[in-house]
Amino acid sequence: AEFLKLRLIAIICSTKIKTETDREDSEGAEPAGNPESNNLLQQNTDAKTFTSGETEVSIESDSDCKKGRAKAFICSECGKRFQYKWSLQRHVTLHTGEKPFGCSLCEQRFRDQYNLKRHMRIHTGEKPFGCGICGKRFNGEGNLKIHKRVHTGEKPFGCGVCGRKFKQKSHFKKHIMTHVRIHTGEKPFGCRLCDKKFTQSVHLKTHMRSHTGEKLFFCDVCSKSFSRLRILKSHKRVHTGEKPFDCDVCHKRFSHLGDLKRHKRVHTGEKPFSCSVCGKRFAQRMHFKTHMRIHTGERPFGCDVCGKSFNCKRNLKTHIRVHTGEKPFGCNVCNKRFSQPGILKRHMNIHTEVRKFLSRLMKVFPQTPVWSRRTQTSFT
Repeated sequence: AEFLKLRLIAIICSTKIKTETDREDSEGAEPAGNPESNNLLQQNTDAKTFTSGETEVSIESDSDCKKGRAKAFICSECGKRFQYKWSLQRHVTLHTGEKPFGCSLCEQRFRDQYNLKRHMRIHTGEKPFGCGICGKRFNGEGNLKIHKRVHTGEKPFGCGVCGRKFKQKSHFKKHIMTHVRIHTGEKPFGCRLCDKKFTQSVHLKTHMRSHTGEKLFFCDVCSKSFSRLRILKSHKRVHTGEKPFDCDVCHKRFSHLGDLKRHKRVHTGEKPFSCSVCGKRFAQRMHFKTHMRIHTGERPFGCDVCGKSFNCKRNLKTHIRVHTGEKPFGCNVCNKRFSQPGILKRHMNIHTEVRKFLSRLMKVFPQTPVWSRRTQTSFT
């Protein structure tokens, strides 16, 4: 499985795999006291490093391989070759696990003096690298280099599969591993509450909000909150009236893609949700779930006032009007109001029958004065 991962990474990036211990190109410097730093920096600029388990894997571009640089220093452990002696010495610490440079403040240890020096700036607060455009300062040259891409718009790390580009190598590496996990089926990030697994930690983090109820995204129109940015964007169409999804059969438009997909079943007659108990089929998942509660007896929606429970949210909403006295459905003939649309519909039938009766009456007694609308309402 490990080898398959590495091969997939190589295919995705259209490069060849080599084990590499050089630091990421964003660091842009050599350990203190080494006179070859400028040459080394240029050599490692195009290297792309990925970490998988205990192995660091660097994907080197073909342009570097074609330069034909001599690598005279050989690792006796794995046979890897290096152009500089200090690079070999640093590489050997991977085999030995040695980290000879220790922080005197927090006891963290490092493989070389350069990384120790950079780490010490966390404690001292030193930020020697300043942006010439906005003046923002950073404790590492690599961080400044990444920051400058905000101004330039540069995204030097491109995915060979989907073409997506990234400003930072770390984001690129995470993205590449997503493609790899699609092929391997690996989902290393598991929810401790429901055993659901994910290919990326960010997806797990988003999923956890379904358990905690955390809602970080707020609508600036109605202040309603949502757990995901995607859901907030979808919700905003309620206010804007935007309907970007069009049915290619009847050209009815919808605010949400899910609504369009459900609507299309009207044309196709598709009913993908089947009851395993009675065999009844449904076009909508919500109707299927509500139906299943008939068999299970489940009534998850309870009234806070009287404790009565219902098998669907709609029935609870209708019931609550008994306590609130709300009557949102009004008759356009007599202005009488009702708590349920079904009751309004039955009431409207009375007006329909009255009109039919008056029509017949006028035919029998044509000299009778025309009855007013008020006369009609007296029958109801």
